[in-house]
Amino acid sequence: MNDLGIKKFIQSMKRREKKADRIADAMVECLGKRPDSHMLHMMLPRKLGAKLMPRFRCEYLSSSPLLSGIFDGFIQAHLAPEISRILDLIWEKQKDKVDGYGDADYFFTKYRKNDRVRVSILHDIVCCSEDNLYVIIEDLERERVHIRLIVDDKKSDYPRKPYPTKLCMRFYRDRDFNMEYVEKWHMTNLGGVYGDIRDTGYVLSYDKTSDYKTERNLSHINEISHVAWLLKRMKDQIEEES
Repeated sequence: MNDLGIKKFIQSMKRREKKADRIADAMVECLGKRPDSHMLHMMLPRKLGAKLMPRFRCEYLSSSPLLSGIFDGFIQAHLAPEISRILDLIWEKQKDKVDGYGDADYFFTKYRKNDRVRVSILHDIVCCSEDNLYVIIEDLERERVHIRLIVDDKKSDYPRKPYPTKLCMRFYRDRDFNMEYVEKWHMTNLGGVYGDIRDTGYVLSYDKTSDYKTERNLSHINEISHVAWLLKRMKDQIEEES
């Protein structure tokens, strides 16, 4: 594609985006200033699923452009910025390195902070699932945030296996919490990190420099919801005790 073709393509995409904005704004306007709660929470979502979903051709729910796009848009516009605000609040208000919340049901650990990175650990000790331990790596230089599911060091297959699938804190610590692709580590037990959905234990990554851009989050909805729930409970408790 030559320069003229590229220019026309960019212009075409901008026109489509403006049209999509107008349609979305019209749908929101139809709700009115005080939409009926029952209609908004119960009736409208079902009607959209029945009438709008078939217009978006897809073979599987997880690949639905409508469902996936709605979830990605919500994460980018609302949840990701909220996660960053809560992390800032906890790091500011939590006095101890490790503190419990609820009835000591879940814990937040300030693991490391320097000019390059800020690392936190979330642990839900009453969760019935084994998916109860997360590392949050904030790349302060690139302004990117990475949330990954980890396991206890004793349950991890790192560094015993050449391609570990159950990563622990030691794995990320040995990489010095570098979440960028590093060629010399590729095809080694320190490889497999790209800073995106290809990562082992991926939960969420977003870029604060591009309006919290993130994508393909629908397949990780359970893990994202769990992390968001834990952080929200911690935020509420901090604000109640302030």
